[in-house]
Amino acid sequence: MPKPEQIDDREIEFMLRKGIRDGGYWQNFVNLINKYGIVPEYVFPDTYSSSNTKELNELLSKYLRKFTIEIRKNKNAVESTAMPTIENKDTNVEETPEKEENLPQKQEPTKEEYVGEEEKEAEQENVASQAQSKDEKAIELAKKEWGEDNSVTFNIEEKDGDKYYVAVKKDATSIKWYEVDTDKWTISEY
Repeated sequence: MPKPEQIDDREIEFMLRKGIRDGGYWQNFVNLINKYGIVPEYVFPDTYSSSNTKELNELLSKYLRKFTIEIRKNKNAVESTAMPTIENKDTNVEETPEKEENLPQKQEPTKEEYVGEEEKEAEQENVASQAQSKDEKAIELAKKEWGEDNSVTFNIEEKDGDKYYVAVKKDATSIKWYEVDTDKWTISEY
């Protein structure tokens, strides 16, 4: 990992360009295994979150880029502010004023800017909750079709437009598949 002062490092540039993605970055995987270890899937089966990472990855990528811009702006502002010195005529020693006095003050956003950001965030949350509720409805429909059974799990394994493919798993093995049409809310065996 680059040192904090290396804000133009190739690794950072790559992550900003490509964003946060599933897989493809071996060292992160190795670091996770070294820190937490690994268990077979039958011990810890897939969860909803581990099977549906697109929304979280997009959100993380957005904030990664946003905060990188803020960090770079702040770093450039600090570097461009020359630290003035005051010569003490009595002792010929230079004194440096307090750093806080020389840093540019961050202005509070106007009411319009703040409300605009709030509305954008609310809209993004609404879109994410609609997608999540679609996922939940698809799984509920598959559970209803399958019947009452606490020994199985239900996972959305794939999405193709309005078609969601729900796997019924027992001991981490898919034992049945359902195709859920989220436009008409119909279900059929796949």
